[in-house]
Amino acid sequence: MTGYNEESSFLWWAFGVLLFEMLAGQPPFDGEDEDELFTAITEHNVSYPKSMSKESVLICKGFLTKPPSKRLGCGSEGERNEHCFFRRIEWPKIERRQVQPPFKPKISSKSSTENFDAQFLRLPLKLTQPDWDILEEMKGDEFAIFDHFNFDYAAEAACAEYGREAEEALLLGHNKNFEENLGKNKEELNNGNIKELNEEIKKQNLKLNSSECSDVDAVNIINNLSVNN
Repeated sequence: MTGYNEESSFLWWAFGVLLFEMLAGQPPFDGEDEDELFTAITEHNVSYPKSMSKESVLICKGFLTKPPSKRLGCGSEGERNEHCFFRRIEWPKIERRQVQPPFKPKISSKSSTENFDAQFLRLPLKLTQPDWDILEEMKGDEFAIFDHFNFDYAAEAACAEYGREAEEALLLGHNKNFEENLGKNKEELNNGNIKELNEEIKKQNLKLNSSECSDVDAVNIINNLSVNN
């Protein structure tokens, strides 16, 4: 919003907003319109409910620090990981995916909605139509910044078990490319054969129109064209 160029700073700010909403049950900033919301974000301080623990307030303050250079997450990794809010987190185990989540939702099918509150399921469905003027103005590189981040990070030890699946997926991709190239080659070959056949037909037509062509020669030419076609 202020033009600061540090690519990851806004991600930690967004994480702070999300964390606050999960802990407090309300957004940290509010406004009647975009202008009021902008003013609240850039000038106002966040009010923390008394129900939030000291550690929760400290972590949110860290991520919601307005100067990006002083924001938690924009400095060293140790500063973030060793924060008192994460004191029970064993980061090496998380990196190796060895930590069981405290809650595992149970679902009966991929389209199941049993874990959503009924009040949300009763809300009317309203689809927002895309603004085609905006889409046409987009260059397609708006999300290029995210190429600098790895959102599927895992330690090598955790990735080993997926090695075979990755190899199979890679092989499948090669096979797909081979099939596509084979189809293109067949199409090019067919086009080439058709071109050659057309050239042959032109030659034989010249012979048929020639005054030196006998009736027997004409029959043989027509038979040859029929076989080749």
